[in-house]
Amino acid sequence: MIEPLIERGLTLQEIATELDRSLSTVIYWMRRHGLKTMRRHRGHAELSRAAEASGQKRFEGHCTIHGATSFLVLGSGRSSCAKCNVEAVSRLRRSTKQRLVEIAGGCCCVCGYDKNPAALQFHHVDPAQKEFGIGSGNTLAFDRVAKEAAKCVLVCANCHAEIEAGAEILALK
Repeated sequence: MIEPLIERGLTLQEIATELDRSLSTVIYWMRRHGLKTMRRHRGHAELSRAAEASGQKRFEGHCTIHGATSFLVLGSGRSSCAKCNVEAVSRLRRSTKQRLVEIAGGCCCVCGYDKNPAALQFHHVDPAQKEFGIGSGNTLAFDRVAKEAAKCVLVCANCHAEIEAGAEILALK
C-alpha cells in the first residue's frame, strides 16, 4: 500500500495525507517494513557546501519534480529547490487563509458571499489596532495571524471596497 506512493516520489507527509494517517503512523510502518522515501534532491550536499563556502546563496541542480533549476543554500550542506520552496509557501498561505476563513464564519458578514475564498478579505474594524495585514503575503505563525484576524471582519472584495470608500454598510453586521 505504501510502496506505490514511495515510487511516485511522495514525501512522508504527502504519504500520510494520501493515506489519511498521522505522520508518526507512516514512519512506524515504513521502519517496520524497512522502507525509505526517495529523496527529491539527492547529491546536493557537496554543491550546497561549496556554494555556502564561497558565500553564494544559490546553485544550479536537478530536482526530480522541476528538472534543472536553482537551489537555495540552507546551510550545513542542506539545500532546497527554489520552485519546490515557492510551492510549499503558496500551499501554507492558502491553508492558513482557508483556516482563517472557516474560523471567521466562511462568508461575507455584509452580503453573505461564500463562493470563492480568494474573494474574501479581512477588514480591520479598528485600524489603530492593526499590527499587519492578513493577506499581505506573510508566513507568520498561525496563532499570531489568527490573533490579528480576530480584530477583523470577513468581507467580500466588493463590500470591502465599499467600506474602504466610506460606505456605512458594516453597520449591517
